[in-house]
Amino acid sequence: MKILLISPIGFCSGVRRSINLALKIKKEKEEVYTLGALVHNPKVIEELALKNIKIWNSEDKPRNKVLLIRAHGLPREEVEEYKNLKNEIFDATCPLVKRVQILSEFLAKNGYKVIIIGEENHPEVRGILSYTNGKGLVIQRIEDLKKLRNFPKIGIVSQTTQNWEDVKRIIDKILDKAKEIRIFNTICPEVEERQRKLEHFSKELDIILVLGGKNSANTKSLFQIANKYTRAYQVEKIQELEKDWFNEEDKVGLVSGTSTPNTFIGDIIKRLKEWFPLEISCV
Repeated sequence: MKILLISPIGFCSGVRRSINLALKIKKEKEEVYTLGALVHNPKVIEELALKNIKIWNSEDKPRNKVLLIRAHGLPREEVEEYKNLKNEIFDATCPLVKRVQILSEFLAKNGYKVIIIGEENHPEVRGILSYTNGKGLVIQRIEDLKKLRNFPKIGIVSQTTQNWEDVKRIIDKILDKAKEIRIFNTICPEVEERQRKLEHFSKELDIILVLGGKNSANTKSLFQIANKYTRAYQVEKIQELEKDWFNEEDKVGLVSGTSTPNTFIGDIIKRLKEWFPLEISCV
């Protein structure tokens, strides 16, 4: 069986930065709590918990604790509330997400209606929306545009893990809604590259394994792309992998979300190697 590793694969730089920050803080502090899942991968969260870096799950607000803002960011008012409760706060927000927050705040302060293209209930989008001072509107799909009336000025940003083709389709429908429109492509370049390369190679593959958390937006986008062209499976846990999916002569592509650890990718390859002789290449 031929295995094609579609790179970049494994952690993106933003996820790696967030995890490294958490580990660095833990060396200096007795206990560290993250405000929500640090990244959207259950295996990573389990491994961090073993190092005593845990999600704050209590219904009570933390006080006098060491807190870490998740890679997806957090609504600004929540950060201020935690500060007022005398917590020590460290910011693990991905720099690219932070850039979207800053752009959204800039647009709102300069009189633009801020359109955020993304998943309404995703923590990243909720965080970005908080920087618009009530001047933001989330558009998840084209049907949501019925909520948008005309404005003198519109500024457009997007969740960093969106599919650019889907974003462009929505932007096209917004262009007649204002005299002045500013558009920022805020999709993570590495997310775009994974999507672009997957789209390119999908057509020549029999099966694609999309490796990553079921709650990961960018992993979900990869699965949607792969599923358009060939048989695709999203695998979050090694136990989900089934031998019956494959034949020895298959050409199988492996692609991962940005919060999928290399150790998990290695485990998948090891399991496939137990079942079939493998010829592995990377693109």
